[in-house]
Amino acid sequence: MRLYLHQIAAGPGINQVAIVTSSKPSEFGLTAVTDWTVIDGPNPASATIVARTKGMQVQADVAGPGWFNYFSMVFEKNSRSFLHTFGPVQVLVLSLHYIAYILSYCEGLKIVRFHMIHDIILPNYVRYNGSSFEAMGINFQTGQGQMAIMGGTGQFAMARGIIKYNALANPPTFQTIKELNIHAFYVKPADTTSGAAIQ
Repeated sequence: MRLYLHQIAAGPGINQVAIVTSSKPSEFGLTAVTDWTVIDGPNPASATIVARTKGMQVQADVAGPGWFNYFSMVFEKNSRSFLHTFGPVQVLVLSLHYIAYILSYCEGLKIVRFHMIHDIILPNYVRYNGSSFEAMGINFQTGQGQMAIMGGTGQFAMARGIIKYNALANPPTFQTIKELNIHAFYVKPADTTSGAAIQ
């Protein structure tokens, strides 16, 4: 799954606010609340907001900068807009490049399926609204890095994986745009399985 994180530190549309300041040269200990937007393209002017990362970040490097982040990436109703539509048949494209069924097993009388997210293409009836990833890790303002996916809710229940990020060059003033490549295993909830439920 490839998305883009849009941070605005100052000016119109600001989506982070410092709640604890620091007098240290590196601003060690500075803490901010964040509500960064997650969009489906690299240009905020034309992209659609599909999720928001609600959480906090702390400047946790005495040499600075090294921001420790923890947030919930909560998907919104617009998240359907970045899915491909396959018409009335709504065919699910099954390809190892896009989505792989890793393991299926019976637990009691209920089927539990594990999936792997990798550049997902899904039919438009799949709804991510309200589902979330729980993530944490070091978030550098420039360059590349990774954050851990520690859990999830809704369609991404019990998710585990990583978010690989790459800060794009030449963002607008006071802004940062990062390309996110999300790779995760998750358990599809039993009550969202298509077809008749197994009791």
